[in-house]
Amino acid sequence: MTISDELIKALVKRAPQLGLSNIDPVILSDAGNLIVHLSPYPIVARIAKLFDGDNSTFWKNVLLQELKVVEYLERHKVPVISLVKDVSPGPHKIDSTWMTLWEYIAPVELPPLESQEAISMLNVLSKALKSYEGPMQVLGAWKNVNQAAEYLTKREDKDERILVLLEEYEKVYKDIRRLELFPAHGDAHPNNLIPSSQGWKWIDFEDVSLMLKFWDLASFIGNTCLFQGLKHPTVTHVLNLEDVVADKSTFIFILKARVIMSVTTNLALALEGNGDLDFAFSQLHLFDSFITSIEDL
Repeated sequence: MTISDELIKALVKRAPQLGLSNIDPVILSDAGNLIVHLSPYPIVARIAKLFDGDNSTFWKNVLLQELKVVEYLERHKVPVISLVKDVSPGPHKIDSTWMTLWEYIAPVELPPLESQEAISMLNVLSKALKSYEGPMQVLGAWKNVNQAAEYLTKREDKDERILVLLEEYEKVYKDIRRLELFPAHGDAHPNNLIPSSQGWKWIDFEDVSLMLKFWDLASFIGNTCLFQGLKHPTVTHVLNLEDVVADKSTFIFILKARVIMSVTTNLALALEGNGDLDFAFSQLHLFDSFITSIEDL
C-alpha cells in the first residue's frame, strides 16, 4: 500500500469526526501534497505527505501560517482559494500528518492569462504580502534545497550533468544569505494559479516566507525559461520590466537560484522514489544550456 493509499484510508476514517459522513474521496493531485475532493461536499482536503525524518510539529506550524496568510490575503481582496467556512479549516491531525480544508472549485475553462495580466496578479499578491505583519520563516522556500544537494553529492552514480548542477548550487549558496529578504509567496509558478468561475486564483501558500528580491517573479518564469527559452513572450515581458532592467544582475542571480532549487529538489525527490523521474531528468538535461543562456544576457 502506498503512502497515498494509506492517507486515503485514514481520511475516510477521519472525515466523520469532522461532521463529514459518507465521503467519496476523489484524488485531484498527488505530489508533495495529496489533494482530495471530499465529494459530495464542496470541500478539498490538502494532506501533507511526510516521510521518515520529517518533523510533524514543524509542518503543523507551516500549515497554521498558511491558513493565517490566506485569511489575511482574502481580507485584502487578493484572489485566493478560500478556506472552508462550515467546518474548521484545520490543521487537522490525520494519521501521522496534517491536513487543511479548502473550498472546492469546480473545473472551468478560462482563456490563458496574457503576460501583462499574469504579472499584474503577481504584483497584487506581492504588494499585499509586504504589509503582512505575522511571523514568517527565513528563506522558507529554500528549506529543502541544502538537504537535496547533500543527497545528490553523496550518490556515487552522479553523471557530469549532476556535477554541473552541484557546482552551480555551491556558487549560489555562498551568496544567498547575504542579500536582503522580502515577504514572498515562495512558489508562485503558473500552476499555482487555478481557474474558477470568479477568475484566476492563487493557491499553495505553504512556502510563504522571507525570500530574496524578485523571488516570486523568478518563480513565475523559471520553468518557462528552462523548457521554452528566454524568447518566450512572458519571459521577455519580465526581462523588460522597469525594476528588472534597473537591477538585472540581481534578477539573473535570483532566477538562477530559483531554477537550481527546482532542479535540485525535484531530482533528489525523484531519485529517492518520491517524484517524477522523467520530469526531473528533463529539467536536468536542459540545465547547462539554461545557465549558459542567462549568463549571456
